[in-house]
Amino acid sequence: MDNFPDRSITIRRRAIAALAGVGLVLVADTCLWALGLQALRHRLDATIGTIRDAGGQADYAEARRGGWPFAATLTLVNPRVIVRIPSAGHVGWGAPTLRLALGPFSPTRLRLSTDGPQAVLPTADGDASDHTGFSGWRAAFRALGPQRVIARALVVTVPWTGHGTTRIDVRARSLDAPAWPVALQGVSLAIRPDPIAGTFTLRLTVRDGTFPDGSPSPWPLHDLDAAFGVSTDTQQTAAVALRTAVTHWGPMTLHMAGQLHRCCGPDAVGDATLIASHVRD
Repeated sequence: MDNFPDRSITIRRRAIAALAGVGLVLVADTCLWALGLQALRHRLDATIGTIRDAGGQADYAEARRGGWPFAATLTLVNPRVIVRIPSAGHVGWGAPTLRLALGPFSPTRLRLSTDGPQAVLPTADGDASDHTGFSGWRAAFRALGPQRVIARALVVTVPWTGHGTTRIDVRARSLDAPAWPVALQGVSLAIRPDPIAGTFTLRLTVRDGTFPDGSPSPWPLHDLDAAFGVSTDTQQTAAVALRTAVTHWGPMTLHMAGQLHRCCGPDAVGDATLIASHVRD
């Protein structure tokens, strides 16, 4: 009984120390959150300035702060971006919201996420009938026209700095548009650029493909896994190599490979192979 006051004092001291520790953690986390918001804002302003200096447009109605205590986030309301593709045209994009997130445990990667209707507006420049390597791009822009894409849980992860990995990851629970023949489910795209070699590789996977209205397809697409390589020559014409692609389409398993030179130009040439196997009744 004589030691009871000492125990009470010890318990109180431990409780005060625990509360002080929690307080210090919260203060440190809040400081990191504020620094993350400042970095996001600086990067956003710099990116908008770069787009405008290149002849494009970029704006938004409002930037809302959030994410504490797990990440620093800026949610842009009604973002609109128009970028210029040299010798081809302009591509515009817009959405109800765009969320930028920088987490304390992955400060080298920036996450951009959006959900719902997206507006994609390609506009061609110049004469699409010329014989440059970009005429096909201009013709494609004119033929494509404005598109309305519905993206569910679309997340794009890009490098925050120029150091370390340059991999860009794109993931979406679903992508569909009225002009598309199929709606894509479980989409994943990994892009690995090589600035020194002037090339980049892409890895595309799609879990399922169905009709846009949600009705089942008699020959549904399943488990597409494709790897591409893209490069440009001295005349800035693109070459695309389909290194490998495997997908299940209805009762068949399809294996594809091929390459296309002078991509999107009037004199594009290439070759491809297609092997169907495991045909089931």
